[in-house]
Amino acid sequence: MAVVQIGEIVEVAKGKLISGDSSIWLASYSIDSRTLKPGDLFFAIQGAHHDGHQFVAEALRRGAKGAIISREVELPRELISANLIMVRNTHQALMELATHFRRKWKVEVVGVTGSSGKTTTKEIIFALLRGDYKVKRTPGNYNNLYGLPLGMLSLEEKDEVFVGEMGISEPGEMEKLIKIAQPNVGVITNVNPVHMEFFSSVEEIAVEKGKLLESLSGERVAIVNSDDPWTAKAMARFKGKIIPFGIKNSSDIMGKDIAWKELEGGSFTVVVNKGEEEKLFIPLVGLYNLYNALAAIAVACYFKVPLAAIRERLARYKGMPMRSRVLRFKEGFTLIDDSYNSNPRALELVLDYFKSLTTKGRKIVISGDMLELGEWSEEAHREAGRLIGNGGIDLLIGVGNLSRKSLEEAQKAGMPPASLVHFPDSSQVGPFLSSLIREKDLILVKGSRAMKMELIVEYLKKHFNLEGD
Repeated sequence: MAVVQIGEIVEVAKGKLISGDSSIWLASYSIDSRTLKPGDLFFAIQGAHHDGHQFVAEALRRGAKGAIISREVELPRELISANLIMVRNTHQALMELATHFRRKWKVEVVGVTGSSGKTTTKEIIFALLRGDYKVKRTPGNYNNLYGLPLGMLSLEEKDEVFVGEMGISEPGEMEKLIKIAQPNVGVITNVNPVHMEFFSSVEEIAVEKGKLLESLSGERVAIVNSDDPWTAKAMARFKGKIIPFGIKNSSDIMGKDIAWKELEGGSFTVVVNKGEEEKLFIPLVGLYNLYNALAAIAVACYFKVPLAAIRERLARYKGMPMRSRVLRFKEGFTLIDDSYNSNPRALELVLDYFKSLTTKGRKIVISGDMLELGEWSEEAHREAGRLIGNGGIDLLIGVGNLSRKSLEEAQKAGMPPASLVHFPDSSQVGPFLSSLIREKDLILVKGSRAMKMELIVEYLKKHFNLEGD
């Protein structure tokens, strides 16, 4: 963690210490009083739904060493001598502190963006580099203007590489993330129609993501998906070293001889710079995860990690919860938990994979609404229904108002009405599903983050028995 005295934080944040001791050392940071650990510095962030100033006393009682605030807070008598730093804007102070440590420590920063696959790619990069470098990364899905600076505050002087996930949901966000991370290497996994409520076109999304490449410093290395039609737009203004990856178009990091072992993962041969080859295994499902792995391999090769080490580390990678995680139950059915998020292209890819699987039972798709698609929304859900309804799926459960459009199109495509079920929200799906699950059934759960599709998975885990438990 970034170890610093309160006095330095006051200076960087352009604030004022209104109580406490400027010589106190701090080494960890939090914006959430619920997950705060003893010793953290608490940032009282004022968001759209919650104001962190209401939780300052709670944070201090839980062991926070101090708090950064932007207005006065009432504290009980026993806390009035706590370390409190007054600033104009607590979120700005968080970002400025992260930027300060980015400049202070001479670390190589890899910025990862894309419409899907960012978190998995970031985690695989971390797994491939950590045996050769002292590396940190943004935790979990921390990829926005709160998560990225918190992740960067984990940096220490000894660290050599930081892998930062950089997610955007509206124009202008990338420039703010860039100012914090100041990346040297930029990775674009893909560009797809997401957050269309805030962007006028996919091209605008590509241009926004392309700002990551334009901003690169140092050697300026761009790692891009050569099979994605929109990455050319993202690279339009980039002048630096380009390392393309893919399986169709000629690339510096090329995947070939791909063979999937159903729900176990896939083997493939990676070809580096059209020369050196290595047979690899990825313990993740779906072609989309192969692309994520190739992006990570490209980063590892740039950092000169030997292919033999890449082979060993990739084979040991365990994957992330809620991202195409395969869950096998002792009752004989299998679930693919892809509940973290959804968009039209991501749903299409996981459906292609799901339909290719063999099972003696039924194939059940539980599809939640895909949000933030703007005027694309209705047609995107209708197209999803057509994809699901054109064969290979035995039962479709739609969750949310928009999913009604998917059910309508699935019926038009040939699915009988008895195979189509709708629920307004995810809380009711688990009990229903539990009553009809059979041995050998194969289930896919996917939907946007706000649909809370993970509730379905958690219900099944609670009422059935996972293998390995």
